[in-house]
Amino acid sequence: MTPGEPRINRILVALDASPGSLAALEVAARLAVALQVELYGMYVEDETLLRGAELSITRAVGSFSGAIRQVERPELERHLRTQAAKAKHALEAIAGQARLPWFFRVTRGRVAEELLREATDADLISLGRSGWSLIESHRIGTTTETILAQTNAPVLLLRRRLRMGQSVVAVYDGSEAARAGINLATQIAHDEVTPLVIVFPTTGKPADQLLSSVQDDLERLGVGRSVRHRTIARQNAALLEGIAHSEDAGILILPTADIFEKGFKELLTHLECPLLIVKR
Repeated sequence: MTPGEPRINRILVALDASPGSLAALEVAARLAVALQVELYGMYVEDETLLRGAELSITRAVGSFSGAIRQVERPELERHLRTQAAKAKHALEAIAGQARLPWFFRVTRGRVAEELLREATDADLISLGRSGWSLIESHRIGTTTETILAQTNAPVLLLRRRLRMGQSVVAVYDGSEAARAGINLATQIAHDEVTPLVIVFPTTGKPADQLLSSVQDDLERLGVGRSVRHRTIARQNAALLEGIAHSEDAGILILPTADIFEKGFKELLTHLECPLLIVKR
């Protein structure tokens, strides 16, 4: 395997039966079809919640009465088993409809640790649960931060408000991660009908040098299709979000999470389409 050409064997989806994780599952299934890989659903029984029940600090609020009551560990364990069953049923239905090979596993522990333990560099990790990858008040969940910092696998992030467009938009800065991202972008847009848009940061290497470099990469990958090109200031995440919106992005691919430094959190706060972070 040459540099810049990641091999994805499966997509690891963090599931909890919430609307966010089910959205992540649907997007992951679309990518699995495009990449022709296995869909692997993982439900983590959160050890922190279970310990909280043992310490009598876990409370539930009634949906209609508003009454607050203590949640005992046996009740919480039953709830987790029910959620796991729902997650498995959703995975089975979506994978079956898409005719994808799939696998489901239930484990117990800390969410980030369990996902990192299971993931390999040949996986793509999909996160969509509230509190894992959703951004609230310009804050990234601690689980997402941990996974982004400690894995070399591509990571797919989704917000609650999800808009699936048509084009694949990839940021290219000439780095190995960007080359890996271009390779994934061409695989996702393999039908040559899906628009492929490459965005060049205007700081660092000159745009014409980046254009020449990406053309070499596309030629090496055997891609002869038409590609649209855009330019953007590296530090202006808002402009990148605007490009993604104007290009009707179905997915935005970034080479590493720190390309926009502090602007990365701003980008996640406003971005409506799925975001794929590629690290190499």
